[in-house]
Amino acid sequence: MKVALLSETSNAKAFLVDDAWCAQEKLNGERMLVKKSGAVVTAHNRQGEARALPDTVAAVALTSGLDFLLDGEWIADEFVAFDIISINGADVTALPQAARFAALAEVSPFRLVRQALAEDKHSLLESVRAERGEGLVFKLRDAAYLNGRTEVGVKFKFLKSASFLVTDLDIAKGTVGLGCFGRCSFPFAGAWPKVGDIVEVRYLLLTKNGKLSQPAFLGVRSDLTAADVAAQVIA
Repeated sequence: MKVALLSETSNAKAFLVDDAWCAQEKLNGERMLVKKSGAVVTAHNRQGEARALPDTVAAVALTSGLDFLLDGEWIADEFVAFDIISINGADVTALPQAARFAALAEVSPFRLVRQALAEDKHSLLESVRAERGEGLVFKLRDAAYLNGRTEVGVKFKFLKSASFLVTDLDIAKGTVGLGCFGRCSFPFAGAWPKVGDIVEVRYLLLTKNGKLSQPAFLGVRSDLTAADVAAQVIA
């Protein structure tokens, strides 16, 4: 299954002042596509792997009288939608982002991501920053939904984050091995990741000897593969 992926920018100002771009809050969850077809509700991650949905989420989907395929993220037992791929079986990916988001607002029974236009983008930026959010996503309003990583959608993050493969665990010392990036301590309140899992880690910077400075565990990324991790540029 192919999905739209984001490029990355360190210059938010260029997108904040350009009205051709909208801004959305950058969510910190698992990428998820939710499909409703009649009385059947299914979900897949960005790799096309089936994901189980709680009955409560399926019940929300079934409140809509329309069939749909929504793109969004799974966050803390909630699905948040940010794009729409089809309505009643009709592909809408060729529509511009502005029209798709308007359609999403009409079709989706789920909460929508916060989106801002024009001067309101500055307010959204400050709001997300004050809430200690991850950053913003900028999308070109006249662009179609394009598969893969393109320049019509970019992410701007307040702090650096990346995905790492867990190579080993030392539960007694409270550390996780992240391959060549060394060992990191995490304030785990729940279940530890497993060796072979891919985890998302927020960090201040990469030191001169290639280790992460001030790492913070964000969660397990079941929607990524080792190839995705290898394709990253860690800086």
